[in-house]
Amino acid sequence: MELRRHRFEQRLAAQASPAVHEPRIESETRRGSDVVRVRIAMTVSAADPGQAAVIAWDVFKVAVGEDAAMWDLDAASAEIRPEGRAPASALPVRR
Repeated sequence: MELRRHRFEQRLAAQASPAVHEPRIESETRRGSDVVRVRIAMTVSAADPGQAAVIAWDVFKVAVGEDAAMWDLDAASAEIRPEGRAPASALPVRR
């Protein structure tokens, strides 16, 4: 399992470029003996959020490589924020 994690991290980091900044594993949460929830993060420079999502998904798929069967790709999700925007949970509440 550690070898797969290491290969994934290497393939993820190898995709850093002027458009993809610092792709990395941000956190891991174990759920039982054989399930791990992985959160990855990266900053993508793109014309719009939709293009950023496509680029980030491609980075993820390349990092997964031949290990795609080990991942629950149908359960994958993304959080995309335009530059300079705070996460929704950090926005002030108007009263």
